[in-house]
Amino acid sequence: MSLLSLGHGLVLVSSRRISFFTPLALAALFGLCGCSSVKVHLGMTVRLAKIPVTTIEASMPNGAAIAPGEKAPLVVTFTTPDGKTWVTEGKGKGKVLWNDITVQPTLVTFKKGTFTLPRDPRTSEGKIGHIDIAVPSHPDLHAALDIPLRYNYPFKSNYAGPSGTSGLKRYRRYEWNRWLARVHRSQ
Repeated sequence: MSLLSLGHGLVLVSSRRISFFTPLALAALFGLCGCSSVKVHLGMTVRLAKIPVTTIEASMPNGAAIAPGEKAPLVVTFTTPDGKTWVTEGKGKGKVLWNDITVQPTLVTFKKGTFTLPRDPRTSEGKIGHIDIAVPSHPDLHAALDIPLRYNYPFKSNYAGPSGTSGLKRYRRYEWNRWLARVHRSQ
């Protein structure tokens, strides 16, 4: 028997119970911390190299377009020869790790299931975002997704900076300096 402090008091606990729950508590702790190898070992996620995948499909679950400065999730779905589907973690709520997928973005930035369009609309005006997806463990699998852009959203523009001189004052100063130069030349 031993004493265990839980903050509000002491609890009498059998030493067998502590030794039995210790590995379970450690496994839960590692599973929550995000260590991918532990998640794979516990069956929470899978590696694509161990699955015979035949098709790949990419989609944007939140809609068809993205505005400057916005983020949008990416969901990739894989299908095996027997028809079972595997979905990426994150918004897809699946078991496939993003580490197993190579994503090449154009015009957008991509990080672990989410892509972002830069805030400045001048960089993306008249262009279309694009993402190429490949699976290194299955070299024959490729997918591409065009990301349409939209500009009909509320935004604020900030033209911060010092105010300049008005054109009329500058012109008057220029004329005054020309008159002074003529006066000095004539003397």
